[in-house]
Amino acid sequence: MRERFAIRNLGQWVAQKREELVQYLQIKGLLPAPTEDMTYLEGAMQKTLPRVRPPLSFRQSLRENLALAARRQVSGLVVEYPQPFRGGVLLGVSVGVFALLFTIMLLLLRARWAEAER
Repeated sequence: MRERFAIRNLGQWVAQKREELVQYLQIKGLLPAPTEDMTYLEGAMQKTLPRVRPPLSFRQSLRENLALAARRQVSGLVVEYPQPFRGGVLLGVSVGVFALLFTIMLLLLRARWAEAER
């Protein structure tokens, strides 16, 4: 009984993944898309969604930002944001060095105390 249920679930999973793959290949243009569905969808989208017209100030600021980015790229300046794991690595190394120094200090104090007791 369990095996049949597992096989049925596996079959559904395979069918779902196949459908997702077909849709992905259609989006990428590697498989032809069904034309009737697409024309219907295009018409519905044009009726439902109005055209977007960005404000003039947005277009001007975008133009300035793109010009600035192009100048930076040509000049060779590169802004590199730190990777998220760098902070963790630095924190881990710092904790390790602190633990090492603390251990060395304890060993030196212990040796002194042992020497003083003699």
